[in-house]
Amino acid sequence: MDGIRPEVVRFAREMERKLRLNDHKGVWDSLGVEGAQWFLDRLRDEVSELEEAMGFGDPMDIAQEAADVGNFAMMIMDIYSKKRC
Repeated sequence: MDGIRPEVVRFAREMERKLRLNDHKGVWDSLGVEGAQWFLDRLRDEVSELEEAMGFGDPMDIAQEAADVGNFAMMIMDIYSKKRC
C-alpha cells in the first residue's frame, strides 16, 4: 500500500482480518440501503464495545473493537456509494 500511512495500513489489515473471520455471515451489501439502519445500530453497539475495551486498556481488544467500528462505518459508506452509481 504505497503512499498510505503505516497507521492506516495497520488499521486496514485489522479490519480485513475481522471481515474474514465473519465471511460466513454473508455480504453486507445484499441488504442495500434499506438495511443501512441495521448497520448504523450495529455501529453504535460496536462503539460501546470499543469504549468498554478502552476501559480495560488491553491493546489487542481495543484494536479489534476499533476495527469493528471501522468495518461497520465502511459497510454503510459502501452501501450508499453504490446507490449513487
